[in-house]
Amino acid sequence: MQTVTLRPGRANDVETVLAALLRLGTDSGAHKEIKSMPEDLHRHGFGDKPAFSTLIAEVDDQFAGPCLHFPWPGSAELRAVPI
Repeated sequence: MQTVTLRPGRANDVETVLAALLRLGTDSGAHKEIKSMPEDLHRHGFGDKPAFSTLIAEVDDQFAGPCLHFPWPGSAELRAVPI
């Protein structure tokens, strides 16, 4: 039986995440649209003020795919609104 794990992304995952994004871009025909470099992912994902967070899926301890989450700018205000 395979073991599937989700874990937070780490700075040392940047090269693997970028490779996965480039593969996705190639498969979807949008590879020319991807301009990010490893330094961009480091800065915007793991810098002082991250613009996104990352989850990494692994199957039997092998990389299976990334999930990048870009928070909506107004989400902090929504948490303060009673529902």
